[in-house]
Amino acid sequence: GLDFALGTPTSPPALATMPLVRRLAREDVAAVRRAHYRRLLADLGEAIPAPFARLPEGASPFALPIRTQDKPRLLARLRSAGVDALDFWSVPHPDLRAEAHPQAAARRGSTVCLPVHQELRPVDLDRIAEAAA
Repeated sequence: GLDFALGTPTSPPALATMPLVRRLAREDVAAVRRAHYRRLLADLGEAIPAPFARLPEGASPFALPIRTQDKPRLLARLRSAGVDALDFWSVPHPDLRAEAHPQAAARRGSTVCLPVHQELRPVDLDRIAEAAA
């Protein structure tokens, strides 16, 4: 796998990232993400695992986790529909024995995250919901 180094966590963001931060840290971005999350939640409610069936007020969701019995098949179906879904938590933490945590292993093996970002259009949400159903 690829290693990801944070560098110095106490250092400020690079100047090159500041325009992106300003663009993403607006309240309207969070509101759009919440609306997209709620829309997909309404369409796919049965597949949403606890505790993700309730979106906390003020949240700015990264993705909508859904549960599936066949993760590779769902990921392939989403990919073929042009949906950039996330194979979330596909690898166990290296410091924990996976066999000692069967519930975490089950969640890892059945969770796919759907996009809810602010650039999605209504037609995109329709396509995501249809492909994920």
